[in-house]
Amino acid sequence: MRFFARRQRSKSVCQENSYTVMLFHHHTSQPRQFSIRKKTVRAFVLVMVCLLGGQWIFFSHFFEQRQKLYELDHLRVELEVSQKEASAANTAIEKLRFQLADMKTLTTKVREMLGLQQDFDGAVSGQGGEELLPAFPGRTFSAVMEDTGRGGIRPDMQQEIAWLGSDAKVDHRDLRALVETIENRRERWEATPAIWPVKGWVTSGFGLRISPFTARPTNHHGIDIRASIGTPILAPAAGTVVRRKHDTGFGKMITIAHGDGISTRYGHLHTMGVKVGQKLSRGDVIGTVGNTGLSTGPHLHYEVVVNKVRIDPRKYIIE
Repeated sequence: MRFFARRQRSKSVCQENSYTVMLFHHHTSQPRQFSIRKKTVRAFVLVMVCLLGGQWIFFSHFFEQRQKLYELDHLRVELEVSQKEASAANTAIEKLRFQLADMKTLTTKVREMLGLQQDFDGAVSGQGGEELLPAFPGRTFSAVMEDTGRGGIRPDMQQEIAWLGSDAKVDHRDLRALVETIENRRERWEATPAIWPVKGWVTSGFGLRISPFTARPTNHHGIDIRASIGTPILAPAAGTVVRRKHDTGFGKMITIAHGDGISTRYGHLHTMGVKVGQKLSRGDVIGTVGNTGLSTGPHLHYEVVVNKVRIDPRKYIIE
């Protein structure tokens, strides 16, 4: 009896430290039964928890790295776009600089033609000196890109644009004043010789030159424009024909009065297509290029006279 009690106690302790698993294959068959120690189950659960935890950490790190790679890819694309935009902006700045220079030249020329003084001294646009851009210490690439609007326009380019903008404002204000003046003096403008009377090559300029006939220094009071015989000659401004004659030196010659003391003269013509007293508009044909008078070949002698003083005609030509 003692032996049996000891075996029963041992069996009870074993059942407390293990789990009994019963498998039923069929309702008529005997079930299969086996035991699994609780320590084994706990160890298995612990291993599974560690494995699942490790997988979670791995995939978490994987997705984090993939997100960083995506952001890096996105930044690389933005950088390429920014570089292209910066290149385009630099080209646009160069083009704007040349356009402003042309506008300044045209403004100066128009002022000289109309006898106007400068309204502005260029204090706003006359900027200069040396500037050093900040080195952005301790700044990340993203922070610098955010400061520049992620548009690829560097701070030095922004400064250049600001300077050009200031210049453009001054030039715009200056040109606006010119437009108002021109509108108020439209009749004088229409009567100001501003175009080439004929298309061709300037073979002799205004001023001192060596005479082709005497080989001595002499003053040339106009410009000679070489062109083929029969090339149309245009009136460079509105006016009235005041003289049409045959001159020994200039051959067939026409003089047009434009008002305000301005007149123009045309020599060595082949034909004269206007009459004294005839009213003209800018661009009207007054005759054709010839080789009459004292001439070494077909050309037009063109003079501009202001208050009885001969002026270099090229100072008046803007197109």
